[in-house]
Amino acid sequence: MDFSKSLWLSVGLAQAICIVNVLLGCLIARLTFHRKFEKFVGIVIGSMAARLIMAAIIVWVCISILKVNNVGFSISFCIGTFIFLFVEILYFHSLADSPEMKKRPRK
Repeated sequence: MDFSKSLWLSVGLAQAICIVNVLLGCLIARLTFHRKFEKFVGIVIGSMAARLIMAAIIVWVCISILKVNNVGFSISFCIGTFIFLFVEILYFHSLADSPEMKKRPRK
């Protein structure tokens, strides 16, 4: 397949990868937030590394096999990753401050 002619498809694909990545991060944070701090940090950092590797593989597939518009895809992916990283950090802060999570006992 050759998607190099469609800039908007390339941008949309890059943003979809970023959104799935941040949703997985928020899900993992939500599932592990009640654990002890050391376990929580280990799981979150480990999942970040795994998600980074998976995103790199998916980006490689998109650029080399699907032949997306390289410039549009790359710039959109970089900007999306940067913005959604802030979204994920803000989610961590809001999760830490939520009354629901403060009541839960740590395991």
